[in-house]
Amino acid sequence: NYSKIVCVPNPTSGYFSIINKSLVGKSNIMIYDINGRLCKVFVDQTLANQFNISDLISGTYIIKVVTAEGILQGRLVKIGY
Repeated sequence: NYSKIVCVPNPTSGYFSIINKSLVGKSNIMIYDINGRLCKVFVDQTLANQFNISDLISGTYIIKVVTAEGILQGRLVKIGY
């Protein structure tokens, strides 16, 4: 059971940010394709950062934010490539 995050802008052609007011400190952000394959990892990041997925193909991705408190999850649509 995952808590939700919001990714903006969504859809995106390159960069996105993660919105969740309860998250503070550093997190690992993992991006999975719709088939569950790990596509990209951002290690030890703050959510103030923007994340670049311009190298990924168009499609729907699952974004997981792993913190010391647990895992949060959201969906992101990548357009263009």
